[in-house]
Amino acid sequence: MKHYLIAGLALLAFSSCEKDPDLDALDTDYVVYTEYLDGVDFSQFQTYYLPDSILQPGQGSDATYWKDDYAQMLIGEVKSLMDERGFTRLAGEQGKEDADLGVQMTYIAQTNQVTTGGFYYGWWDYGYWGPWWDSWYYPYAVTYTYDTGTLLLEMMDLTGGGDDGTARRLPIVWYANAQGYSFGNSRADVNLLLGAIDQAFAQSVYITRND
Repeated sequence: MKHYLIAGLALLAFSSCEKDPDLDALDTDYVVYTEYLDGVDFSQFQTYYLPDSILQPGQGSDATYWKDDYAQMLIGEVKSLMDERGFTRLAGEQGKEDADLGVQMTYIAQTNQVTTGGFYYGWWDYGYWGPWWDSWYYPYAVTYTYDTGTLLLEMMDLTGGGDDGTARRLPIVWYANAQGYSFGNSRADVNLLLGAIDQAFAQSVYITRND
């Protein structure tokens, strides 16, 4: 069985008497979900491989890689946090071969379109507002769009494959999903993503080699 923990960022912190996060804060901060494979002892790993780019899936098999200075800030944040936990980053193709863990970063940008209203009969049933009112419909459609971003972090155990010459499915030992609004301002969006990375590790204290 997998264990998981759901938490928001600082502004989404749950108080002792609240069941839900502050909805106003959902407009500004990413909500972070983390999950790890039950029974995994992260202290057994020593090294990790982290690519120097972030995967951006496209349509079908098309994909691009985010490599600019903002991407390097996000990659650098993951590196810093992994290093703080006692792990050592390996680089290059040989590093990929030798590392105990592989860390994959993926960013998905999406534009969402919402259409409400239109001539849908009976938004309010007959008599809802009193016996003298008939049912009601919204007279025109309202359409709007909003942009969201999703950052995925996946940590794979690279220590158990290839010894017998057969291909094996990589076991995912840790997974983080951070979602929130994209404001179209690169610096602001990256700051939110940096906070999401920090939160993902903050609620994953089991990822450590440190005593």
